[in-house]
Amino acid sequence: MELSLISKEEFTAFANQYARTFLQSPEMEGLLEASGWDCHLLGIHKTGELELVALLISKPMTGGHHFELQYGPVYKDENDALESFFYEALKGYLKRENCLEFLAIPNVDYQRFNDRGEAEGPANDAFIDKLKKLGYSHQGLENGYNSRGESTWHYLKDLSALENEKQLLKSYSKDGQYSVKRTQQFGIRVRALAKDELSVFKNITEQTSERRGYNDHDLAYYERLFESFSDRAEFLVAEINFSDYKASIEKRIDELETKIAAINSPRKEKQRKEFEDQLRTQKVRHEEAIELLEKHGAEDIVLAGSLFIYGPNETTYLFSGSLEAFKKLYAPFAIQHEVMKKSIAAGIPSYNFFGVQGVFDGTDGVLHFKQNFAGYVVQKVAYFNYYPSPAKFKLLQATKKLLGRK
Repeated sequence: MELSLISKEEFTAFANQYARTFLQSPEMEGLLEASGWDCHLLGIHKTGELELVALLISKPMTGGHHFELQYGPVYKDENDALESFFYEALKGYLKRENCLEFLAIPNVDYQRFNDRGEAEGPANDAFIDKLKKLGYSHQGLENGYNSRGESTWHYLKDLSALENEKQLLKSYSKDGQYSVKRTQQFGIRVRALAKDELSVFKNITEQTSERRGYNDHDLAYYERLFESFSDRAEFLVAEINFSDYKASIEKRIDELETKIAAINSPRKEKQRKEFEDQLRTQKVRHEEAIELLEKHGAEDIVLAGSLFIYGPNETTYLFSGSLEAFKKLYAPFAIQHEVMKKSIAAGIPSYNFFGVQGVFDGTDGVLHFKQNFAGYVVQKVAYFNYYPSPAKFKLLQATKKLLGRK
């Protein structure tokens, strides 16, 4: 076996068949190159056949280069011997490329949990120990979001056993089912944005990032992503027409009044009270709908937006935002449900909601939203570093600190 550079065509063909994450895709290579990174396509051949590929990226830094491996490599058939050979051979490649600092983020699970935080399998300490023995240092396991704005805890849903929308909806929690059905009753529609409409998406994510206190990408980044991923990425928005919304509530009020009027038995008093409670709620919503219609008119109004990337083996929910004024309309539920339907139709077996904090005490609002869709949580093995020339790296870091540079 030998680790060597491979052609873009070889990488594309292999990754398109075996990649489990968009971060090791030819489209991601294009996006990273357009964003100023140098890309290195590596592969391991065995008896003339590719067994593994990896997309490495690098940027110049004082004294050498900073390299990263983001959620790779990609295996045809994962096995311990191939994995060990890759990480050992990779050290030689990094030295030859004048790498000063290497960050590895392996696409390896540390432990699986149910969405209540209860472990469903053993911890994968063996992988961490193996990379340490190979000369890589482990940054440790952590909760929350790190300085890169990333979390090593992911929320996923297995779609492989689901065949249609009915089964999908039934697989959600009761609250999740309720919220999706409400969006359908409200007449909320989901559509994809064209490239010249991406400012609409950017406006939503910008407002959301300011409200929640995180950094958003600029519009140019979203445009580059749109170009690089083409039909493998969708910028989706949920929209509503408040005239239609008002009409849907009026229809529901009529239905409830008819049901209440038809109850003439004392034995159905409990049911009557339930319908009356629902009727009061609908009348409050009707007043709100009148106000919204007066304020926004009868045009389609964007409520929320999300970016999704479709891969051969996984759909990834990447970036999103919603408008605080319309949070009672459950718009993000409509988008998630639509994309899971598309994933099932395309035969994509896994749906990755991406990051949660890894905290299950009720304080993580993002986790609470994702729990509506009844998935599970995976903690990844996190980050590893390798320094091909550790003395040189330490000297340069000390010099930068002395000079007051970051």
